[in-house]
Amino acid sequence: MPILPDVRLPEQDLQHLTGFFVNTIPVRLKMSGDPTFRQFLKDVRAAMTKALDYQDVPIDRLIRTLKLERSSNRSPLVQVMFSLQERLKESLKLPGLTMNMVLPPRHISIFNLTMELIPLATGMLGLLEYNTDLFNSETVSRITAHYVNLLQRVVKNPDSRLCLR
Repeated sequence: MPILPDVRLPEQDLQHLTGFFVNTIPVRLKMSGDPTFRQFLKDVRAAMTKALDYQDVPIDRLIRTLKLERSSNRSPLVQVMFSLQERLKESLKLPGLTMNMVLPPRHISIFNLTMELIPLATGMLGLLEYNTDLFNSETVSRITAHYVNLLQRVVKNPDSRLCLR
């Protein structure tokens, strides 16, 4: 993969921008060698550390540089998204105003599969969004059950293997 230049915009170019900006950082992970969960986490950390070096590179520039083919039915770079949000306040009180967290309905899945975890005071809120052309609700329910099972297993034994034989 070619080394991409560091892209930074001067602050004065950002003064008139408003909105919600999120960087999607593509990371390729391989699970070869039957790793333990602990080793897999180390591999994820190393991959994320390397990927963060390029976090300021816009995805469109990355797609152009890598000469990836664009298609209207799938993302050219990322098919599965995992997002762990920072702990959100479930409600916020200001003088004369109370705000509560409301999740907007989504009708289109940008990726084949997106898992979002949001820490709450009572535990974790998990959202799973999927492309209905690829998955049905039964398959997604099985994926969710397997994920919960995996998490319960690695909490008890972080040196357990991820690939069961």
